[in-house]
Amino acid sequence: RHSVHDPEHIFPSASMALRAPFRLAALPLCRQTPSSSAFSGYDRDLFEQLFLPFGVSESHFLELIRLGTKCRATPGSFVVEGGTENRKMLVIVSGEAIAYKYSKDSAPRELGVAVCRYIGRLTGSPDHDPAYPPIRGSVIGGSALIDIGVLGKAYPAHVVAKSDVEWIEWDYETLHDEINQKFRRALQASFYHLLYQELLGTLNRDDEARKYRRSETSQEVLSGKAVNPPSMRQLVNLSMFVGVPFFGFGFADNAIMIVCGDLIDAKFGTILGLTTLAAAGLGNWISDVVGLGLGDAIERAAVRLGFSNGKLTPAQEKMQSAKFTTLAARIVGISLGCFAGMLPLLFLTPTKKEFKKEDILLFDTVFRPCGATTTQFSDLMEKGKRCSARDGQIIVQGGVQQKKALLLLYGEATAYEYDDHEKSSQGKMYGRYIGRLDDGSSSSSSSGAKLRGSLIGGALLAGEMGLDTPYPRVVVAKSALEWVEWDLKELQGIMDEEKTLQSSFLSIIYGDVISQLRNDREAGRLKTYKALVATIVADGLVTETERKKLEEYKQKLKVTDEEHYRTILDEGWTAEDWARGTFEGLRSFQTNSGRSDTALRDANTSDVSRDADADKLRYAADIVQGVASRLQASR
Repeated sequence: RHSVHDPEHIFPSASMALRAPFRLAALPLCRQTPSSSAFSGYDRDLFEQLFLPFGVSESHFLELIRLGTKCRATPGSFVVEGGTENRKMLVIVSGEAIAYKYSKDSAPRELGVAVCRYIGRLTGSPDHDPAYPPIRGSVIGGSALIDIGVLGKAYPAHVVAKSDVEWIEWDYETLHDEINQKFRRALQASFYHLLYQELLGTLNRDDEARKYRRSETSQEVLSGKAVNPPSMRQLVNLSMFVGVPFFGFGFADNAIMIVCGDLIDAKFGTILGLTTLAAAGLGNWISDVVGLGLGDAIERAAVRLGFSNGKLTPAQEKMQSAKFTTLAARIVGISLGCFAGMLPLLFLTPTKKEFKKEDILLFDTVFRPCGATTTQFSDLMEKGKRCSARDGQIIVQGGVQQKKALLLLYGEATAYEYDDHEKSSQGKMYGRYIGRLDDGSSSSSSSGAKLRGSLIGGALLAGEMGLDTPYPRVVVAKSALEWVEWDLKELQGIMDEEKTLQSSFLSIIYGDVISQLRNDREAGRLKTYKALVATIVADGLVTETERKKLEEYKQKLKVTDEEHYRTILDEGWTAEDWARGTFEGLRSFQTNSGRSDTALRDANTSDVSRDADADKLRYAADIVQGVASRLQASR
């Protein structure tokens, strides 16, 4: 590029200009500064096209031209060099120049991919050809006129003359000061209008660029031009360029999902009734939402790290080797990222407890109503031991210290008094225990044994019996049995620390005691009524007076009709006998359990011995006397 300040030195005369019309073509570049007294060359055409429509005076225009520098370049010459700070604004007057993408990794003045082209303002608009880069306009560096902050950045492209090019260039600061003077607003409007026109003309440049890249590849294929396959180094660079962002995506997606899913599962799983999969789904939703914002950041970070696609041409990018490398890099990158995103699992401690179905039922039935949390219940079950036994198997041995507390879950067990003198394992029946989670079918057993609840060792746990005292009973499984047992001392320590668990066990003991009292009261009530019925029917006749009296006690003792008919059946009377008031049918003597039938006799026979009648009357008298005493006491 050469600068010449004497226009007469360039063009001595018009005749010489005609004889040697382009003598300076051998020079790569030349400059000239026009005289401020008159128009020269293309000044008038430029003035009439760009500045006169906005009212710019000739003097102001000539002053603007004087502040600028006219330049010329031959084909192949650099108009603007990329990678350096460009502090000039250029208006291409004639000719054509092409901008090539600049890369800091490339050699100096090495041309990259063609991105756009600039056409002279006075050249006219050429026909649109998708085989060439899209037209950007005629102004180079115009964005700095609006945003002065662009000046500090390296220019992103090499601009090279494709044909003989002429242009005018101004220093940014000089031009900015000139057009912003008080009486230079017409100049300012002219430049802004020029930039606005070019902006409208290049809004579709991205679409044109895509068409150009497709046509470039098509032209290579149609022309039979050989496309060099990507080298191994290019494929490695391409795989890193594609794989690193996908590694970041996989890592962020998995890590955020695990952390958020675990937090939701621990804090809201029990409250909202969420399953682990539901919590994981919500965590994945949060991860996807966050990933929308992280996507651009990850891609920008990869570019800042210096990764590139290996400078593949559009034709090379369409080759199978490049496509396979891209796909493999994506798979490997996102897979490694997902595995790395599982690292939070090494630092997370499980906060949600998993329970069996039986444990959940036990928790909901016994411990949750007393305010126990799932964590407390889980710790309690971890300290306990699940056991099972077959029918007839001894689960608690009598005569030795009992160190365990047993909570029956399913099945039934029978307790017998332990005879220390005879060392008998099964003495008098003490009662029976049923599973806490049974449906209640076992409680209706007709064995006659008192129901003692579901907690074995409750007296020891409540402090009614010393831990060093030999246990006075033997407990034997009556059916298939399941229970949970705890060490008594360890369980007492847990109850002292966790008052809600203490309240839960005390509620079990209290409920068992209440159930025993209710059963005892129920048994006493029916026993009294049975004694009255036995007395009335002892002579085989029921008078109206006896019937009314018994009805009064039936109401008083709250005996149901079902219990009444079961009682008269135990005495051998039928419903028809009772309604008739005389005993004439077959009489069936039954045991307290109602299962064994005894002596049947014909209702019409009258050969009952007088001794038997006398014994029966004495027995009835004793019962009546006992009943009367109890009734008197109740009053």
